[in-house]
Amino acid sequence: MHTCLLPIPHTPPLPHRYVGNYYYTLNNKLALKAAGGATGFPVTIGFMQLLIGSVYALFLWLAPDCRPLPQVSMDDVMKVRPLYLPFTAPPTTGVFALV
Repeated sequence: MHTCLLPIPHTPPLPHRYVGNYYYTLNNKLALKAAGGATGFPVTIGFMQLLIGSVYALFLWLAPDCRPLPQVSMDDVMKVRPLYLPFTAPPTTGVFALV
């Protein structure tokens, strides 16, 4: 049985999502300003966020006493292949739109 390590009460997740998204957007804006704005590298920042999130997700599966490793076949990967672009483009282009 897993226990929640975060001190967040079991409330509907919608308010947490909006507050988290608000601070996520503020941090993106600060990162873009620090990187030089539109003349900097906004797509690289968005890509790095996706990369860091992916590494964190892999850590959750590879670390001891965490989540069980998913059983994914190559057929499963091919079935979700059309979803790659719609689910990776918005975070990256969202960072670029903050410029």
